[in-house]
Amino acid sequence: ILVIGSQDEDGSAPSHDGNGTYNDDSNSSGAVYIYNLVNNQYVLSKYLKSQTPEVNIRFGWAVEINELGNIIAVTGKGYDSNNGCIYIYEYINNDWQFREIIEKPTDIDFEFGIRIKLNRLGNKLYISSNIWQSTRTFHEYEYINNSWTRTHTFINDGSDDKFGCNFDLNYNEDILVIGADNAFNNNKRGAVYVFNKINGTWGNYIAYLQGNTQGSDDYFGSDVKISGDGNTILVIAYNNPSNTNYHKGAVFVFNLINGSWTETNVIKLPITYDESNKIYGGLSI
Repeated sequence: ILVIGSQDEDGSAPSHDGNGTYNDDSNSSGAVYIYNLVNNQYVLSKYLKSQTPEVNIRFGWAVEINELGNIIAVTGKGYDSNNGCIYIYEYINNDWQFREIIEKPTDIDFEFGIRIKLNRLGNKLYISSNIWQSTRTFHEYEYINNSWTRTHTFINDGSDDKFGCNFDLNYNEDILVIGADNAFNNNKRGAVYVFNKINGTWGNYIAYLQGNTQGSDDYFGSDVKISGDGNTILVIAYNNPSNTNYHKGAVFVFNLINGSWTETNVIKLPITYDESNKIYGGLSI
């Protein structure tokens, strides 16, 4: 199953199986396209629209499908004057059916759901919002008693540090890494927070990662990944080194050694091109 968001799609037609009508009557209402692999070819099986495809809803800003392939979460970034919301769909009786809208809580500023991630079973959802201004920007929701309920808010040290710009979970879902690429006195040096779940409960962050050779304006933490076994973290600093206009980008490798996260490697592009060419390596991993 392949799920593709198109936040600037302009249609106002309702959801259909791919054989319905299309139009351009609702600017940036957004859409999501679902493809299934049939005879080694991806075939459009569902064209999803929000329940009210209004102008500038930007449905499809972020999309996630769980590992089992039966739950899809879709962000409508422009919903309710950019407050944002998340639409939940479930595959029932051979069709994708709308289940619920997760509205922005009152203690969150705006742009709820700017980044989202479903767990493997599709019963937990990790949500970042307003990553450029607020401090309480990252939340865990869980599907409890037939409704999505906020179960935890993750706290960072600073403000305006883009906490939640990217994040990842290990396979057992008990280690969460969260990037904050504007961290450290708002000088864009960047940092990564590591949280552990112990006895079913998330605590405060247990590690605050920065690279040994990073500097201001490196955007360390612009993308993060953790291995399935939870022993390796990869962190991108796409503007490292920041004191040059060419050959930028690095991937920092951290390993869990004797209970502590330790930088073990820095990966850079093996480039010897003309220095006038601006090249970024490591925009995503």
